[in-house]
Amino acid sequence: MIKAILLDLEGVLINIDYKKTFEAFAELGKQIKYDKLFADLVESYDAGKIDTQQLFTQFKHNYGWQDLTFDKFVQAWNAMLLFMPDDRIEYLLHLKQKYSIKLFILSNINELHAKVITENYGDILNKMLDATPFYSYEIKLLKPASESFQHVLSYLANQFNLVANNVLFLDDTKGNIVAAEKLGMRAKHFVTNGIMENGAVYLGHTIMAELPACSIKSCQQHLWLAPSLLEISKQAYHANSILTPKIS
Repeated sequence: MIKAILLDLEGVLINIDYKKTFEAFAELGKQIKYDKLFADLVESYDAGKIDTQQLFTQFKHNYGWQDLTFDKFVQAWNAMLLFMPDDRIEYLLHLKQKYSIKLFILSNINELHAKVITENYGDILNKMLDATPFYSYEIKLLKPASESFQHVLSYLANQFNLVANNVLFLDDTKGNIVAAEKLGMRAKHFVTNGIMENGAVYLGHTIMAELPACSIKSCQQHLWLAPSLLEISKQAYHANSILTPKIS
């Protein structure tokens, strides 16, 4: 029986667009590609093997960009972060209140991104979550390594008496889904390509598909939110498409 939902953050709760970071670096004068050099740097930073200053120093060295200022670097690095749609937050809070579903986050994320998200959405996350988010750079473990999931499952077992098959895991990376399923979790691939107009409706149907079998009446109660979420989602998407993103 599903008693808890373990969510990825970037790409599931937070809309992201990776291209915006590379476009921002291009505007500053360098064409940066997502190649092995860049990927290895990101992985080290997300895993907490290097801190923010070391990231900045290594980035300048890798790309021969010694006149790049720290502020400009941070602005470009964070450009991929867009916004957390209100409709998804409202749906998850609805689940939490009406069905006593516990909510947790496990995210491959780095210090700079986490700082911006906390500054913008820290109060919302505190209200929504049942524990401090599990951020890779803090626990020094990356998905899809089994140790990352086991770290969280151990905490959930000790603090909430939850076992793996009580947990529904949502992530936008297929490899992470496969790894979670191997450990006994229910897992669903949340495919949004970073931005999704009807994200909350998709989120709702993804979650409801994994809830225990229910009568027609109770299933209708689960689905009552979908029409209103569809309208809220459209409004939120179009509003954020023309306004300056909350995260910059």
